[in-house]
Amino acid sequence: MLSVQIVKSDGNPQNIIHPFMSQLVSNLSIFNRDWPLEKIKNVDQIEEMVDDSNDEHLPTFDEVLGDYNSDRDAGRSFICLVPQDYIWSSSKSQRDSKKRKGYDRPEEVKYDKYINFLKDTTEYSSKIGFKSSKAEGTAAHVRFSPKEVLPGAENAYAGVATAYADSVPVLFLPLGHPLKRDRVFPHFSSVDSFKTITKSVEQINEPDRVIDTMRRAFSRLKNGRPGPVMVEIPSDIANAELDSNILTAYSSSDPVLSSANPSDVMASAKLLLEAKNPIVYAGQGVLYAEASEELTELAELLNVPVTTSMAGKGSIDERHPLSLGSSSVVMNGAVLDYMKKSDVLLAIGTSLTKHGMITTIPTGKKIIHSTNDPIDIGNYYDPEVSLLGDSKLVLNQLIEACKDLLSTGTQRESPANEIELLKQNWLKDWNNKLLSTQKPMTPYRVINEFMKVTDPSQTIVTHDSGSPRDQIMPFYNSGGPGTYIGWGKSHGLGTGLGLNIGAKLADPDKFVVNFMGDAAFGMTGLDFETAVRSNIPILTVVLNNSTMAIETSHMATSHELYNTRDLGGDYSEMARAMGGWSEKVSDPEDIGNAFLRAKNATENGQAALLEFITSEEQDFSFRGVLT
Repeated sequence: MLSVQIVKSDGNPQNIIHPFMSQLVSNLSIFNRDWPLEKIKNVDQIEEMVDDSNDEHLPTFDEVLGDYNSDRDAGRSFICLVPQDYIWSSSKSQRDSKKRKGYDRPEEVKYDKYINFLKDTTEYSSKIGFKSSKAEGTAAHVRFSPKEVLPGAENAYAGVATAYADSVPVLFLPLGHPLKRDRVFPHFSSVDSFKTITKSVEQINEPDRVIDTMRRAFSRLKNGRPGPVMVEIPSDIANAELDSNILTAYSSSDPVLSSANPSDVMASAKLLLEAKNPIVYAGQGVLYAEASEELTELAELLNVPVTTSMAGKGSIDERHPLSLGSSSVVMNGAVLDYMKKSDVLLAIGTSLTKHGMITTIPTGKKIIHSTNDPIDIGNYYDPEVSLLGDSKLVLNQLIEACKDLLSTGTQRESPANEIELLKQNWLKDWNNKLLSTQKPMTPYRVINEFMKVTDPSQTIVTHDSGSPRDQIMPFYNSGGPGTYIGWGKSHGLGTGLGLNIGAKLADPDKFVVNFMGDAAFGMTGLDFETAVRSNIPILTVVLNNSTMAIETSHMATSHELYNTRDLGGDYSEMARAMGGWSEKVSDPEDIGNAFLRAKNATENGQAALLEFITSEEQDFSFRGVLT
């Protein structure tokens, strides 16, 4: 797997995003003893630091080659920051016969904004560039090892599978074996292995195919159902020479959006207006289409309640009076009531897949199904009307059709008061857990205190699979688009922490919090060190009950024989050892203040972890009622 990394003098790496060759990325490490690399945010800053170093000496080719051979013989790859004019030919004869521009006129050398990634193969086939540092005569080295294909692709499999299950657009660029070894047993083949968990798989087997291949890749990312797209780059192709004129032919592909058949839209509008108890079920397609405003407008126009899928949570601000809340295999009382009694259901931006982590729609309803992927239609339900198109365009069509029909009709009375009453009655049944003073504390008390001290519009919540997902999802009211990242169909423990880190990078001003169990921390908890090292101030909440409580019945025999459910560890101490801020909380009365202290730590730039010692909670809100 290809990655980008800065290595500081103390050996601690820091991630940096770097564009290369029409949005491709390659393996990069930078080492320097004097530059403040921990402050680097983009490639332009690297360029400025190079220019400000006031180097008085550019080495001869023999000096560079000597350093190169010395590092190579010591088992180190040696390549450096490369001025664009310092590109040497790959053959010795050509190299000896050509004058290299810039060697005799270092003051004229201008440094390219990109870093050139060069091949470490033989003494003379590598293209080598060098920029020495005045300070102590040291250099900023780039280490690149294309001869060895690291196990990144294999390690990425679970993540790509999760993206595929949850329809997340990801461009996956694994480094492949050289073409002469491609798919020769026992070498791992990304092309063969990732076909079933990606939208498309291609390999760049000729350098000049990069433009067309990447155009296809980005087109597939932007169109239709989102999902991962893979382009494998064999190591010898990744380092092949490419005429820069070829790159000028690249142009970004635009998404192609379609609206639904107008007659089907009108039929859907009539069904919604004639319904006694209509309901809208919104999925993540609404989020991808950036159609939350249109969803809210339609709900207010028709006075129709809205629930969302787990992945669609945030499609409507859940503090809105027409929001029922989200649902999956668990849900609140308002969602359950309307899901049962509704007669017409508009499913928008969702596949309506049947799955153990998704709400099952009860029988006897007229379903209007809107999706951008025709493969979804009729998979599990027989819709009354199907609307194939982009969620934003379809919602606008429905709004206009309903307005036309309402011009001669009567608007439905708002169900807002009924929705609020249903929610309050449901919450009363949970007060014994939400307000509990028991020790060990119930995770529901943790969630309740968290909601009291945070602003949903300024917070991004992620969760892990298992109990934390089913505990927080029905209770937490998200603050609209981009404030909650719900997932769980693929059941990959530890995913939430990665989502947490990514969300903070995407929206650094938000308070970004991930809820996970101790089992999930055991899978990926060391990734907290990534947040520490990379100065990403997230909050990780570990609900530590020292066991996999949700698996009590499923693992009864194995636990009896081998104690398989029980876990152990001091996670706050682990976080502290990794360089983060942390606290262990065992008193339920200190939960709210602990969150405030952790938030303050993140605002001071620290990655933070709160470990709550909780009970073996096994009660969930209406879990599995609609099956």
